[in-house]
Amino acid sequence: KHHLKTKFWFAATLLLCIVLGIASYAFTSSPKKFNKTMPMTPPTDNYEKDWQTVVALENEGRTLDAEKAVNAINEKATAQNNIPQQVKALLHIYKYRTYKEENSQQNIVNELKQKIATSQPPLQPLLQNILAGVYWQHFQNNRWQILNRTEAPTGAAEDFETWDANRLTLEITNLYLESLKNTNALQNISLAGYSAILNEEAGSKQLRPSLYDLLAHNTLDYFTNDQANITKAADQFELNQPEAFAEAANFSGFAFANTD
Repeated sequence: KHHLKTKFWFAATLLLCIVLGIASYAFTSSPKKFNKTMPMTPPTDNYEKDWQTVVALENEGRTLDAEKAVNAINEKATAQNNIPQQVKALLHIYKYRTYKEENSQQNIVNELKQKIATSQPPLQPLLQNILAGVYWQHFQNNRWQILNRTEAPTGAAEDFETWDANRLTLEITNLYLESLKNTNALQNISLAGYSAILNEEAGSKQLRPSLYDLLAHNTLDYFTNDQANITKAADQFELNQPEAFAEAANFSGFAFANTD
């Protein structure tokens, strides 16, 4: 039952990643530069008929046929350099794999990490943001188990489901920050063509008009959550007042405020 529950949350997380917030890879290298041939305004083709076919097949319970249709969409989107449709197709493909493969979660994460390492922006930062979201959801769903783990030595197993809290939050933090590295270029990419991977609300594109705004909003959601630094108290006491280093008489008479 636990295995089925794990597969369910992972598939659900991938689906949530499709609606990006309106829904270990090394970080030592400098951020990749945008390909000059890559359009700053993405294609407007929303592949509506293609996705209608996928939905119809899924409704009929024909998952394998739906997967084949999504693979065809992915090939078409890759050939046309349609980044939003590539991302949408990729996440659907991963969703199907969770239904039929053992250890699919780790295999999918490994594949995402490989794609991040070999992709160019804007696909790369989108995938970094998505992988950070998958890790973050895993942490929230299994926080007590993760917090009770001892810190693993450097270079320990790459199975993210065995990571301790420090390793997991470090990976999440790095991925979110890396996804924002190409700030200026991301700010020049309009969300106008990204409806395929957005759960849009009225006026949302006025508030977050660029791809950078979208990725930054997801990143901000993480960093403003107390659990993002769960290995420390949300209001951790720090002895940094001048009175802490005063003479004994002054020290003993000072009331140090602490809400922790």
